[in-house]
Amino acid sequence: MLHTIDLNGNDIIANVNDAYGAIYVAMAGNLTVTGEGSITNTAGYAIGNYGSLTVENGTISGADASIYNFYYNASTYAWESSPTINAVTGTD
Repeated sequence: MLHTIDLNGNDIIANVNDAYGAIYVAMAGNLTVTGEGSITNTAGYAIGNYGSLTVENGTISGADASIYNFYYNASTYAWESSPTINAVTGTD
């Protein structure tokens, strides 16, 4: 299922200390972040991605890292492909 977050000049600020991040994209998920604004998690990852993630605009920041990208293969977690990121500012 395809989902879009259009920041539209707004900021999303979370204080979530969770291994999956403040925003989580599940294995079969598909998320696009667009529009000017920011996604910030003051206590952990801003976005945890196990599915498909495209970031077109905005600022993404987190206390641990901006984005983490994992792929689950039956028994192991491993890095697969990176998310698609265009014209975005990220901070660790």
